[in-house]
Amino acid sequence: METSDPGSWPRFHGNGFVTSRLPAADKRIVDVGCGTGGLVRSLAKRGARVTGIEVLPEILAVAMSRPRVGGEQYLQGHAQSLPLLDGVMDAVIFNASLHHVPEGAMGKALAEAWRVLKPGGCLYVDEPIPEGEYFRLNRLVEDETAILARAQETLSRAPALGFATAEEVFYIQALTFAGFDAFRKASVTADYRRVSAFERNRDALFSRFHQAGKPIAEGYRFLCLMHAKSFTKPA
Repeated sequence: METSDPGSWPRFHGNGFVTSRLPAADKRIVDVGCGTGGLVRSLAKRGARVTGIEVLPEILAVAMSRPRVGGEQYLQGHAQSLPLLDGVMDAVIFNASLHHVPEGAMGKALAEAWRVLKPGGCLYVDEPIPEGEYFRLNRLVEDETAILARAQETLSRAPALGFATAEEVFYIQALTFAGFDAFRKASVTADYRRVSAFERNRDALFSRFHQAGKPIAEGYRFLCLMHAKSFTKPA
């Protein structure tokens, strides 16, 4: 992957980059692989009617337990078979979630995005880049190098579905954790299968967490390198 110097990339905290790129007020948006709903709530606060889709019921339950902030709802479902009608969404988001779709179903997930989007709607996908200190920390939990490459390969075929490429941006996502336990909780909540990895590699993870993180007043800050692409469904 050819990229410029990350030192020149724009930097955003949390979901700031995603929300800066998407019109929200009165828009119907689906966040595919919404996890515990952080991005769903951010967009709902800005006036969007957001549907969060999550495949794992235990994670969906966490999202649904959080106080509602606006016009958000949550549904259990698969990216490759979205529980939504044709042509109803203004935007479809895969926020660091496309690589969690089963490898053989990623293409179908993009086809589902096409199906549920209105003409003129936007597909937004961002994915971590397998480089940098934060990636090396996470690699002790799960090495996603190969599956991240597969996600980018799948995205390269989006124009064959009819999508027009709108924007490609490399940026830095700043993530803050109060401490190691907060990092572990976030990682395990995203995928409960990671519990065993934390048990096996706890000492190495604990050491690298404190080596890689920058101590700040709120805890430890990490910089995650991200690759974002957006596409439009022609009107």
